[in-house]
Amino acid sequence: MAGQLTSTHQDTSRHSPLVWLLPAGLAGYHAVFALQFYVTTTQRLVHTAFIALTAAAFLLTIATVKLSRRRWGLTFLWSLLCIVPFFPAFTHRPPIPIYIIGDFSTLVLPLLILVLGLRHPAVFQDRPAIGLLTLGLLRAAFLGTISGASGNDRHVEPSSFLIASVWTSFAFRAARHSTWVIGAALLFVSYAAISSGYRSAMAQVAILGVLAYFLKGGWRAVSLYVGSALIALTLIAMALPQHVLERQMQAMRISSILAGEEDASINQRLNEVHDVVNHIRNKWTPFEYIFGAGHGAAFVPIRSNANNINEFGTVHHVHTTPMLLFFRYGIVGALAFVALCWVTAKRFFSIRAGVRARQFHRAEACLTLAMIAYLADSLKHGVLVDPVFSYCAAGILFLEGDAPQRLSVGERAEAALES
Repeated sequence: MAGQLTSTHQDTSRHSPLVWLLPAGLAGYHAVFALQFYVTTTQRLVHTAFIALTAAAFLLTIATVKLSRRRWGLTFLWSLLCIVPFFPAFTHRPPIPIYIIGDFSTLVLPLLILVLGLRHPAVFQDRPAIGLLTLGLLRAAFLGTISGASGNDRHVEPSSFLIASVWTSFAFRAARHSTWVIGAALLFVSYAAISSGYRSAMAQVAILGVLAYFLKGGWRAVSLYVGSALIALTLIAMALPQHVLERQMQAMRISSILAGEEDASINQRLNEVHDVVNHIRNKWTPFEYIFGAGHGAAFVPIRSNANNINEFGTVHHVHTTPMLLFFRYGIVGALAFVALCWVTAKRFFSIRAGVRARQFHRAEACLTLAMIAYLADSLKHGVLVDPVFSYCAAGILFLEGDAPQRLSVGERAEAALES
C-alpha cells in the first residue's frame, strides 16, 4: 500500500539552512542528555543555547512570515498565555528568576518553532528534516545505551519521536530492501527502551506499533502485528538465560509490582499532586484558578521527594504535566492541554482516512504518533522541558492549519474506524 500512496505536501523552502540546523540542534541536546542522564549545568546551558538560537532565528524570520487570520489569532492567544503568567510570578515569596525565565522559555519555544515552520514549511514536511532528526536521536539512544551513565543498570530512554519515526518507517516501508535496515533500527530502539529500565518507554514501543499498523490497515493489521509480537516475545524470553530476565524485570521494577510492593516512582508523582492540590486549596484566589500561579510557581512540600526541594524549602517541578500546567497557568493552561489532545486525535483519524483514500504523508504520521506518545507520557513525566516535544507540538498545530480537508468529518470518522 505504501508504494501506492501519494504525498500531499510540496515545499520550496527545503534548501533553507534552518531545515537542517533545527533537527541538528534538537538531536545535539538529546545526545548531551543521554551522556549525562541526570540534569546538569551542561544540559541547562545546551538547552538555553538552543532556545536562544531559535529565538534569534525567529526574530530574523518574523517580518517575512505571512499568517492567516486563524493563525494570527492562535499566535496572539499563545503570546498572551506566555506573557500573562509574569504578573503573578513576581508575587511569589521569594521570586526565583531562574525558574521564571525557564518556565517562560519552555512555554514560548513551541510558538517560536511554529512561526519558523510557517516561513520554512520543510521543517515539518520534508523527509530529509525528519530523517536527520531521527538519525540524530538514534545516535543519542546509542550513546545512552553504551554509557549507562546512571550507574544503576538504567540509562536515558529513547525519544518518543524516535520510536514513532522508526515505527512509521517500518509500517509504511515502500521497498523490500529497506526492511532489514529499518527492522534493525526498530530492534535496537526496542532494546534501548527495555534496557533503559523505563516501563513507559517499553509501553511506547508496544503502543506506537499498534497505532502505526492501525493507520496502515485498521484492526486487521493490528491483529497481525499483535500476534507476531507475542510470538517474537515468547521466543526471545525462552532463548534468554533466566538470570538475564530476572535482572531486567528487577531493573524495570516489574518484580516488585508482581510481589505487591509499592512503586516508589508512582508514589512520588502522587505525592507531588497531593502537595499541589493542598497548596491550591489553601492559597489560591479566583484569579489564580483562571490564570494559575504563573511562571516560576513553587509549593511547600508535605509528601514530595526531598531531592526536589530547593534552598528556599519549596518545590518547583511537577512531573505530572497536566497538573503542572494547571498549577502554573490555571484553567487556561488546562484547556490548552485538552485542545492539544483534541487536535492530535483529529490528526490521527484524518491520517487514517487519508491512507484509505491513497493520500499519505510520512512526516505527518510521524509527528502525530510522537505527540500521542508524549501526551501519554506526560501523565508521568514533565515533557514540556524536552525541546523535541516543543517541535512536535508546533508541528501538530502547523499541520492542523495546513493539511487539506480531504473528507468530511463524518467520512473521516467512518473511514478511520472501519477495519
